[in-house]
Amino acid sequence: MTVDPSAALAGWWSLVPAGVAIVAALALGEVVSALSLGLLAGCLILGGLRFGEPYGLTRDALSAVDTHVIGAVTDADHAAVIVFSLLVGAVISVVTKSGGMAGVAAGVSRLADTPRKAMAATWGMGLFVFFDDYANSLVVGQTMRPIADRRGVSREKLAYLVDSTAAPIAATAFVSTWIGAELGYIDDGLEALEGFPEGVGAYGVFLGSLKYCAYPLATLAFTLLVACSGRDFGPMRAAEATARRGGAGPGAAGEDVRRGSWLLAAVPVLVLVLGTMAGLAETGLSSLAGEGGGNHWARGWAAASADGGNAAAKVGRVLGEANSFNALMWSSAAALLTAVLLSVASRALSLKDAVEAALDGFKVMLPTMVVLTLAWSLSGVVQELEAADYLTGVLKSGLAPAALPAVTFALAAAVAFVTGTSWGTMAILFPLVIPLAWKLAGGGGGYAEELLFNCVAVTLSGAVLGDHCSPISDTTVLSSMATGCDHLAHVRT
Repeated sequence: MTVDPSAALAGWWSLVPAGVAIVAALALGEVVSALSLGLLAGCLILGGLRFGEPYGLTRDALSAVDTHVIGAVTDADHAAVIVFSLLVGAVISVVTKSGGMAGVAAGVSRLADTPRKAMAATWGMGLFVFFDDYANSLVVGQTMRPIADRRGVSREKLAYLVDSTAAPIAATAFVSTWIGAELGYIDDGLEALEGFPEGVGAYGVFLGSLKYCAYPLATLAFTLLVACSGRDFGPMRAAEATARRGGAGPGAAGEDVRRGSWLLAAVPVLVLVLGTMAGLAETGLSSLAGEGGGNHWARGWAAASADGGNAAAKVGRVLGEANSFNALMWSSAAALLTAVLLSVASRALSLKDAVEAALDGFKVMLPTMVVLTLAWSLSGVVQELEAADYLTGVLKSGLAPAALPAVTFALAAAVAFVTGTSWGTMAILFPLVIPLAWKLAGGGGGYAEELLFNCVAVTLSGAVLGDHCSPISDTTVLSSMATGCDHLAHVRT
């Protein structure tokens, strides 16, 4: 059997790689295998599916794998995302090992002298550790656990608060380990679009999508409402009643968390945030300024103001022209250097221990880098097969553009629930959803842009929702472990 690759570009074969990845994710509950199988299927199609010529099929398929995998890693923007993610992982590891995060939590917890205040403090700590959901679950859970026990807050309630603030804040924060991956997925999707405004960029799409991120933002608001109201229902109410009576919470106590000065964490995080803002301003204004003499910041702002509008519109133009990948990479490098210098200068860590902590942070991020690389490679295959063009033609007569966000949200939630990973869900769906939304809405104009923003947001929101509900989610397991709560009890409540 021989299948002409050129015919596959216009037919249902173009949907096979993404379909294989989704079905494998649902069946296996493991995203690396799912992405690998999807990539292999796509490369076999690109190789021509010459089943009667195994040598030729193998040769061409392997050539396609080399092209897309090596291309994904060597792409300048992708490389910047990899470096940024590794550096942020190192920053988290250093500030945690030095005791800085525990110091911040200890300062916050002094005000937590009632159950409601303890829950509100947990919520506040969840928002403070905005830059990574893993760090959030581990640091906040382990630090607030003894405080919650003393104030009569159940381990189930603590696990819920920890779990429900970790991913939502990391997913929507301007600077986090999530933003690098999100920008990488979005940027790949934008490359497949024709007629998309050049001045918007991946970061502009992310910012534009935030107003549609209903689930993460509503979850953050609801957890604060739950913490401050003290109202509980069902199994959670029973768990809280037991805790108030002084009953032992499920699970054993964990290890003590090393406590250091809060400055060891606050200063590197501040450098990370302010450094990113400065990098976005520098690269955006420089791009707008172009060639010429004088102050490039002044020329860039003048260019951003040329079309009028309020200050928000002008800042939006600057961010649209900014190189967010470079800004994130520079700021994370500065934050890591700051974290190491502070921990060594304060004698919280020796230089050797600080370097080892940074290397441990790199190791923690390696599984994420594997997922990113496979996702970028699969995205390249999907684009080469022109799946979005075929899908648009099929759906144009049967699916209204306005219905696409709801369908996307449901699919993202289902995939994330079964696989237990929001990152893997975004990796699978973004390459299809972004070009599909753009083309289904006509490929241009304000409505097409807003539909694209909406679909980006609901993909992210559905991924976080499914991840929250899934008993096999890594953050669900981490939240149970860090708070000392029985895992099934956390899932049930």
